[in-house]
Amino acid sequence: ITAFVEQGGPVVALTPLPTEIDGVPVDQVFPPMILSVGLADLLMTLDDILAAEVRISGAPDVWYQHRRAGNADWFFCCNTDPDHGHMATLTLPGSGRLEDWDSVTGKITALPTGSGATTTVPFTFPPAGSRLLVLHHDQPPVSAPPPSTAPVVTLSLADQWDLELGDLNALTLDWPAMSLDDGPWSAPLYVLDAHERVRKAGEGVRFALRFTVEVEDVPAGPLFLIVEAPERFNITLNDLDVPSTDQGWWCDPSFRKLDIAGRLVAGPNEFVLRGRFDRETELESIYLLGQFGVAITGRHYVSTIQGQTFYQYHPSQRITVLPATVTGADLAMQGLPFFAGRVRLRQTVTLAVPPSGALLAFTDHHAAVAHVRINGSEIGMLAWEPYALAVGAALHAGENFIEVELVTTLRNVLGPHHRAGGDPEGVSPLDFRRGAPWTDDYMLTPVQVGHGQLQLTEHKE
Repeated sequence: ITAFVEQGGPVVALTPLPTEIDGVPVDQVFPPMILSVGLADLLMTLDDILAAEVRISGAPDVWYQHRRAGNADWFFCCNTDPDHGHMATLTLPGSGRLEDWDSVTGKITALPTGSGATTTVPFTFPPAGSRLLVLHHDQPPVSAPPPSTAPVVTLSLADQWDLELGDLNALTLDWPAMSLDDGPWSAPLYVLDAHERVRKAGEGVRFALRFTVEVEDVPAGPLFLIVEAPERFNITLNDLDVPSTDQGWWCDPSFRKLDIAGRLVAGPNEFVLRGRFDRETELESIYLLGQFGVAITGRHYVSTIQGQTFYQYHPSQRITVLPATVTGADLAMQGLPFFAGRVRLRQTVTLAVPPSGALLAFTDHHAAVAHVRINGSEIGMLAWEPYALAVGAALHAGENFIEVELVTTLRNVLGPHHRAGGDPEGVSPLDFRRGAPWTDDYMLTPVQVGHGQLQLTEHKE
């Protein structure tokens, strides 16, 4: 270190400085020319000493990675904050033609910049948003185009969508009553608590689980009961045997489908699973699949964790009619609290004249991904903010058919449903049990298209 300092190299050390070498006190460990700073001043000190390749002003959560290839510099910039967007000003080394590369569509957009020793450009980074920038030093910068004088009209989409399920709706049943050795039925309890009671009763004990479903509107069409390893149980519906004929699997190869079409009746329905406990027995939730709605009430906001929003709902095991139309708000409150798969929402928009350009944008949008189609043509997908797509070429005068296909994860159907406060950053089997923060209500994530707007650039003759 002494030789490095004597040659003019700066050495920065965090205070307090060491006072011993190999455990032996010495008068001075570092040479006097060393620069000692506290932790609070370290970043500012390094910025003064080191010439930064890239400066990102106003957004400490935006990080970058820099690569060089030939006469071009590549910058991948990412907002590491999953919950908040940021305005940032990027200062890149050198000048030339700056391009913004869309890694999803492959579209390359040249960005107007000035010329000089550095290239400065402002960006808005949505939560967890990123940009891939390429600076070509062997090509001249692009000048900004003249501002457009064409007027822009904003048209709000109707808050009414026709609903079509791409997959059957689900109802999770996880609160059975239980009986041991033909004894009296308990009050309903959480299914994993029931498993623990049976386990403590010992191997060989006979058990029964009774799941009750209230049916307001008897569903037509295909209807399945989903049970993990159904061959291990004797299963009845309203005291009649449910054949364990396998109809394939759902979500996971261990979840087997049993056909119960036409077996539900108006009013209360009882599914009873009977068996004898052994080391291989696992008592888990069961599920219903079909063209039905599920009643659920009492939604209130709880938290947003790592970009995922959680609401708390009062439980319900009640089958209702599946709505033909829904609003853009949370589908959980419109009959689909446990839905997993694809759901298609459609509406028509009538335009007097075709626009020369248009942007379809959504606010308060929640889905794993959404596919947008206009007049039967695939326009693109919405997977992260900003939830907006250029759709001008797809629109025409007259009626335009807009379809948004929302795709969900398995979170709302498989849980964890009762972990109070929402999922932590990582989920383990413990989060499904009472050892974790607990609520008897259901913790679900919203699925909704949100509020849609068309920003139309008027056609100029």
